[in-house]
Amino acid sequence: MPDAVVIGAGPNGLVAANLLADAGWSVEVLEEQPVPGGAVRHDRGVEPDFVSDLCSSFYPWPPPPRSSPVSAWRNTDCAGAMPRRSSPTR
Repeated sequence: MPDAVVIGAGPNGLVAANLLADAGWSVEVLEEQPVPGGAVRHDRGVEPDFVSDLCSSFYPWPPPPRSSPVSAWRNTDCAGAMPRRSSPTR
């Protein structure tokens, strides 16, 4: 029996499962859909030549200073990646 069961393989469930696994817990992730991704999944169901998002499609990371423990956990120094606040278009 696992130490933790995470229900849902969307972004939040996968982050939670990874944090628990990093802490040494055995984790089982349960997902109803045939593929992980939750609300950020995509498919070619509307038009086979195009990939369409199934739900929302924009998830920016919070800008520095990091506003959550999960933001601090990710490595933003990799390949020069730096989160930026998105600007509205006028």
